[in-house]
Amino acid sequence: MSSISHRDTSPPDPVALRDYQVAALEHVHRAISTGKRRIAFSLPTGTGKGVLIGAVARDVLPRGRVIVVAHLRELIGQLANHCEAWCGQVGVVMAEQDTEDRAVTVASIQTLRETRLNRVLSASPDPIAALIIDEYHHATSRSYQRLIETVTRHSPGVVLIGCSATPFRADNEQLSEVFPHTVFERSIPDMQRAGWLAPMDYQRVVVPMRLADLVLGRSGDGRDYQSGDLALDAMRPAVIHALVEGTAPLLGNRKVLAFAAGVDHARLIADAYNTAGIVSAYVHGGMSPRERADILNRWRAGDIQLVANDSVLVEGFDLPEISALVLARPTASLVRYMQQLGRGTRIADGKDDCLVLEATPGRPDERQVTLGDVDPTIDLPRGGPRHPTLVLLDPRQDARFRFFDLSAFGCYVAPINADASLWLIQDPGEGSGLYHVARCDNDGVRHITADPKPLYVANRIAARYLLNNSDTKLARKHQWWHQQNASDRQMAYIRYRAPSMYRSDLTRGEASNIISLVKFAEAAPAMIDSVWPVLTKRRAGVSNG
Repeated sequence: MSSISHRDTSPPDPVALRDYQVAALEHVHRAISTGKRRIAFSLPTGTGKGVLIGAVARDVLPRGRVIVVAHLRELIGQLANHCEAWCGQVGVVMAEQDTEDRAVTVASIQTLRETRLNRVLSASPDPIAALIIDEYHHATSRSYQRLIETVTRHSPGVVLIGCSATPFRADNEQLSEVFPHTVFERSIPDMQRAGWLAPMDYQRVVVPMRLADLVLGRSGDGRDYQSGDLALDAMRPAVIHALVEGTAPLLGNRKVLAFAAGVDHARLIADAYNTAGIVSAYVHGGMSPRERADILNRWRAGDIQLVANDSVLVEGFDLPEISALVLARPTASLVRYMQQLGRGTRIADGKDDCLVLEATPGRPDERQVTLGDVDPTIDLPRGGPRHPTLVLLDPRQDARFRFFDLSAFGCYVAPINADASLWLIQDPGEGSGLYHVARCDNDGVRHITADPKPLYVANRIAARYLLNNSDTKLARKHQWWHQQNASDRQMAYIRYRAPSMYRSDLTRGEASNIISLVKFAEAAPAMIDSVWPVLTKRRAGVSNG
């Protein structure tokens, strides 16, 4: 069988990459060049993940063929378009489509069963240079594991590349075994600050749901409220009434997407908003493609203002003009929450922000994921945090340990005992967005992580380390002595070293936090140089000789 040409057609000029996409591509190439064969990167929904996949595919083509895999029909079409823009002709293997004789193949995981996968692999003697998995948080499933095993046997040198907007799972340790090296990360707040995602306005809407009484079960996105019980609770007339009464006056002329707990719930939501004078419809998986397309086209055209959906308009659906989200389906799954949020964060002409209206019970359930878990600045009082503790890693203020926010230095730090501290330090020179965890004590600085990690992983590692190694009296956030009056020595130190934080009524805990913050800030530059020495020197233009 003849080799597949890697120049089937001359690819069109690709789109210009944004600065963070260039940085991500550099980190992927660097990881591959250093011998890493299982790597991952993360970008929020709406920031060009598909474009980056196309660029990665083009760059690895000289080494062999590329297979790009996703789990939704909508994603397959989008990825094929992006890869074609970068690589020329692209094959698609999905359902009735069966184009296997291309250097780049975009395929659905459902289609790549044994027979068709073998046809793809045997289409050319050229090896598979890269297997790229979109939404790689699904990669721990058996179907993906079989795919990875088969492709690896066929091409032992294949590079496995995962990308996702939501790389979170309850079984995160298992996911890290599939992709042990995350090389790049950006968060929603990162992209909002850079102007690539829309800012969010936010309001909780109190509804008489009974979330605290519901049990969690397994879902495809980890543990979540059991769907049947959640739907029954959400469909009660009092809940629907409170939801619409609390949200309808805020919607104005915004284009609105509502998330429901089931088909019947979506129908009730649409009916209730119609009664309130907001033209609404609902879509669900049981509709014919033509019927669903008709509703979505009328929505795009402005004939419908609000569309409620039951797990249909989540992954793979893009309508940048959506400027309001009604989260009528509470969730305990961070993956599900982030997917819902991503439908409204894209930027669009004439769109100033995205209004997030979140159904929350009057008796809060600590298991419910809320916007504070994603962007904690949303929930801060207008004057900012009252205590200098780390909000980013503790949005609900229920963490066990005292973390301090040194984000101006790219650091977060927690005391271990009187002589030691634990640091989370972001990459200072290469822009990967990743963090090292390190311990600092009288014996020097010691890495806890061998490789840098995404912040949520670094936080887990830090919490586990503190649980096993810290002095409870100093490290735990809530201690009896925190409520005592500050000592004279504490007050004198703060008056001299941090006068802007001085208050005559400081408690001993508040004073301790301020003193720790001052000392950690003084130590931060040396810690960064110690934990990231090569990158710090490179950033400063210092040669290694």
